[in-house]
Formats: sequence, C-alpha cells, structure tokens
Amino acid sequence: MRALFIIAFSAVTLLAGSVNAQAIPPDARPIFGGRWECNLGFRQVGNRCERIEVPANAAAKYGGVWECNFGFRQVGNRCERTEVPANAAAKYGGVWECNFGFRQVGNRCERTEVPANAAAKYGGVWECNFGFRQVGNRCEKTEVPANAAARSGGVWECNFGFHQAGNRCEKTKVPANATAAFGGRWFCNFGFKLQGEACIAMSPGEAQEQLRKLRALAEQKKSAVHHIDGYKISLRDVERSCEAYVSNRKSGELECKSGLRPIERNCEAQIIRWPNAEISCRGAELRFVQYACSVYMYSDRYGSISC
Repeated sequence: MRALFIIAFSAVTLLAGSVNAQAIPPDARPIFGGRWECNLGFRQVGNRCERIEVPANAAAKYGGVWECNFGFRQVGNRCERTEVPANAAAKYGGVWECNFGFRQVGNRCERTEVPANAAAKYGGVWECNFGFRQVGNRCEKTEVPANAAARSGGVWECNFGFHQAGNRCEKTKVPANATAAFGGRWFCNFGFKLQGEACIAMSPGEAQEQLRKLRALAEQKKSAVHHIDGYKISLRDVERSCEAYVSNRKSGELECKSGLRPIERNCEAQIIRWPNAEISCRGAELRFVQYACSVYMYSDRYGSISC
C-alpha cells in the first residue's frame, strides 16, 4: 500500500511539475499532459492568449473562432440576417428550408400540389396514401386479392400462412408440428427437427442445444447493423429509439430519434386488431424491420415497438 501511495504521489508531482514548467498565461487553463489552452473567447498567439473580436449576432467558440447565431450567416467578418422567404424556416449555417407541404422554387417556397389520396412530405414531394399506388401524377387504389393486405408503395403481400401464386394468394400447406411463416414458408416448432418434409421430435440434448442456438441467433439478429442511405440501423435501435404514432385507428407513422430517418420516411404502423399493429416498410432493404418488429398500442395515439 505504501508503495502504491509513493507511485501515485510521484505521478501527481511530475504532472504538477510539468504544468509549472510550462507557465500558464492569463486567460488560459491547464489541460491533460502538462499543456494549456486558451479560454473561450480567446485565441493562442505564441505563448499568450488574446481576446478574439466577435461581431454582432455571433458567439465565440473554443479554438479562437466564432460562429454566427441561428438565423444569421457569415459575410466576411460580420453576420447578416438570413433572408427567409414566406413559408420557410431558418436553419443553422445561414440557410433556410421550405416548410412541410412546400417546395423550393428559386428563392421562394411554393405549395406542393398534392393529388387526391396522397399526402405531402418534406422536400416538396408527395406520396400516395396506404393502399394506393402512383400512376403518373395521380394515385389509384391498389387491387388487393383475397387473403392479402395492401402495403406502402402501391403493392400487396399475401397474409401470414399464404403464398403468392400469380395474382392470387394460396394457403400454404404446413405439416404437423410446424408453423407457417411469411412468404409461403414454414418451420418446425421448438423441440422438433426437419426430416424430409416432416417435423420429428428432438432428443432432450438436441432440444437444449437448439434453445442455446436460438438465443444466440436472436441476440445476433437484434445487434446486426444494416447500412441504409448512409445510416447504421439495427433492430435494437428501432426498439429503443422509435415508437408508433397513430392518428386514427387504422394506421399511423413511426417517430424516431435522430439517426433513424430511413425508418421514419419508409415505415408505418398498420392496426391489425387493437391494440396490436404490424409494421409495413417500403423497399427490400427495410424488410428486416417489417418482418421482425411489431407494435403494441399503449395509448390511443402511441405504441411501443418490439423486435
């Protein structure tokens, strides 16, 4: 114990000596490694710190620089107010963006023309409502066969336990001790294994090993990172950062924290039987969310997501 105290005391002494060896000038502070840096609002000039000139409508930053305030842009050594047109809002960096339902045309924002059975989106675009598909500049109702459900993007998908056969959905034949899956597939129940086209009982040792593998696979599946539109997304992220917002008792949007924009833009919740809902996503790259996650409505408007 005494040896450890001596070592710790020596380290502190050396650090203090290092700081003292390099004298700290006024308007500066010590940092790790026996060095120093200038305080906020100052910049280093040789071995001293000089106050930086901060223009009106700006704020000092560490490193001896300054930045224009929100709603202003840098013009030379001054900050000028950003000219924001009607139906737009200022953004950091001296830029502006058209409001929801408007699109940029030159230096102004014009209302987006939205056809019937469609909804406006950010960026001045529109999208056909759920159950409709875009045909030119209009939205037409998607023809959905029996035992199928409409999906976003004007397409349809066979219900659970059915598979697509041409333009119709046929019931999937499932053997004993098995469960149907999406896409006309099926899998043996827990404790059973595939033998030919049948599911037979496992031995106790095989069942225990299967359970271990399933748990490991579930954890791996939740943590797997998918790269979509420059974002890194996992099922665990979707569970922790997203929830469903339902404006009616039929469908709603997914609201997520930053970093999950592709989920917000391309996925929505569809009420199956209150309070349960499934998630529907556009694009094959988001099928992993659609197939693995579901929604439970804990209030009239909001639902939690589990994957």
